Amino acid sequence: MRYYSAYVYSDEEVEKQNFNDKYVQVNCAGCYAFDRTYHSITHRKSGRNDYMLVYTHTGRSLARFYNNENIVNAGSVFIYKPGEEQYYGQVKNEPLCCYWVHFTGYGIPEIFRQLDLERRSIIQIGVSDSLVIMFDMMIKEIIQKQYNYEIILSAMLLQLLHYISSKAYHQDNSNHSGKNNELINMSINYINMNYYKNITVKELAGISGLCVSRYINVFRENIGFTPKEYMIKVRLDKACEMLYNTNLSIKEIALLTGFEDQLYFSRVFKKYKKVSPTEYRKTQLISSREKYS
Repeated sequence: MRYYSAYVYSDEEVEKQNFNDKYVQVNCAGCYAFDRTYHSITHRKSGRNDYMLVYTHTGRSLARFYNNENIVNAGSVFIYKPGEEQYYGQVKNEPLCCYWVHFTGYGIPEIFRQLDLERRSIIQIGVSDSLVIMFDMMIKEIIQKQYNYEIILSAMLLQLLHYISSKAYHQDNSNHSGKNNELINMSINYINMNYYKNITVKELAGISGLCVSRYINVFRENIGFTPKEYMIKVRLDKACEMLYNTNLSIKEIALLTGFEDQLYFSRVFKKYKKVSPTEYRKTQLISSREKYS
């Protein structure tokens, strides 16, 4: 077991006094690390008079909120508010390293609101050595207690909270982007398998679980084309393959690749390929003969 901490105010002082006359106040901070031989669970049924923020740097934490026990993975923060029951610690004697800080102040609720930290008890931010450095600097500042150190601690806490908010924002966007990519890939696979059918954008949006306008925007962001442009590209690529590899007529190829008639197919083909289907076929045949002559 490894444990170190530093106190501006003792736990007894925090419980007996009202520190909400200050905008932001750091009360104490520290670090605890447990190996497999140690099992630690802290339970404060009535919580504390201040906020508690815990960052799980390595291993997994156990944290209870609203009578539900949660596994908190490395790279996550959990926060207990004043008066909220606190139940946290190790998961089945697994190695664990966490950093923590207790703080209070009448400005905290508004700060949490501005940083979007008030709506979640557990926040994913990713493993960060920078955050460890911030905690250690805060602990060092408390130990040294130099001139006006409480003001410096308040600034450090605000920096730490802003850092957590920023990392959570990017983590959320990354996860959301990954989910969007997966949803868009589902519709792309559908297009590739059903390019010859009369596919609508509304149908593709439904496959992805998005509204039409959102689907079009996400599709363009991920693929570089609109859904309609991508469908045309797939159909024309298939048409080019048929023009080169088969003796099918232009009309037959148009129907097999999802175009409503030969005239429309030829017009779209020339717009994107800069030559007509017939000219494309002739050019490819000539190129093939020259290659193997």
